[in-house]
Amino acid sequence: MKKRATVTSKGQITIPKEVRRHLGLEKGDQVMFSIEDGRTILHPVPTTHQAFSTYAGALGGLATAEEVGRWLRELRDED
Repeated sequence: MKKRATVTSKGQITIPKEVRRHLGLEKGDQVMFSIEDGRTILHPVPTTHQAFSTYAGALGGLATAEEVGRWLRELRDED
């Protein structure tokens, strides 16, 4: 997909709707630009929620802060 955007006098661009939709971008989301092999690449920056959702369920049935704290104390042998 190729889409065109215009740079404003302040260096801003509007990301075309099709590109935003493809990347799952919504109002307030952040993006990262990288240059690789002479190409400029636009990456969505995961929100904290998205970044941590990868690990959802990793602590088993620990549902409260108290349970997590107890589990961490046990790991550290802090009685």
